[in-house]
Amino acid sequence: MGSRRQEAEDEATRDLSKSPQQVLADCHDESYCVAETRDWCAQLSSNARLMCRFAGLLGVLDVRAEARDKNASAQTVEVIKLTKALVIMTRVLLFFTFVQIVLAMLPFLPRHNQSAQHVEASAKNEESRRDGVRSSLISSRATASNSQALTPSSTVPLAH
Repeated sequence: MGSRRQEAEDEATRDLSKSPQQVLADCHDESYCVAETRDWCAQLSSNARLMCRFAGLLGVLDVRAEARDKNASAQTVEVIKLTKALVIMTRVLLFFTFVQIVLAMLPFLPRHNQSAQHVEASAKNEESRRDGVRSSLISSRATASNSQALTPSSTVPLAH
């Protein structure tokens, strides 16, 4: 009994180490053996071996599918990480783009508080300039009238 089990495990190990094409070729070989035999017991034995070969083929395909699944899972995790990094980088770029747009538009935006203060300051400066011009005109007129009052032509000659 132990030898059959060992023989079955060895056969399974050999089948799993083969490519699916080799195991499929073994299945076809076993099916030809079934067709060639006329003995009822030999056909049952060959059918059993054919089913074992087919099970081996399914095992090989399963092992390969698991390996591909693990590889695909690892690649999927990597793609997810890269997608998250891309989303973060896109958000950062959008933020910097927004900042650049705002900075570019600053000269064109109205400045309500600063404009009002600037207009008030300009008005005060203009008013003080006008007051200064008026004062200088008034003082120059006063100086001119005082100098005319003291000139000899405006004085009355004294009688001797």
